[in-house]
Amino acid sequence: MRREWSVERIFSQCVFISNDLGKILQREFPNSRIYTTRSDDRIGERIIYQISHQVSVIRLGGCGFVALDATRPFYDGGEYWILEAGSEGELLRKLSEHYTGNWRLNQIYDVQNSRYLEI
Repeated sequence: MRREWSVERIFSQCVFISNDLGKILQREFPNSRIYTTRSDDRIGERIIYQISHQVSVIRLGGCGFVALDATRPFYDGGEYWILEAGSEGELLRKLSEHYTGNWRLNQIYDVQNSRYLEI
C-alpha cells in the first residue's frame, strides 16, 4: 500500500523517526533540531528501531498509529509504504506478521514533549 505523506505531516506527528528519515528532515528543515532513533543490536529479537531495518512510527490523533517503512527509497518522491493500526499492540502484531520475528517498542521519542519515553 502506498500513500502520499508530506514531510511536514511526518515531522509534526512523529513518535520517533529513523536515522535516514532524520537526514531528509534535516535537509528540509535546516533550522530545526531533528531527533532520531537509537540503535540496538540485540540477538534473537527485532527492535523497532534496529539499525538493520528501521521503521518510523507516527501517532495519528490520540489513538491510531502508522508505521512507515524506513528502508524504502521513496522519501524524496513523497511516497511511503505504511502499515496502519489502532493501538501499539496491534501495530507490533502487524509488524511481526509482516516481517516475521518479535517486534517491540523499547523506546520512542515524544516530539511534542521533547523527551524519550520508555515502553
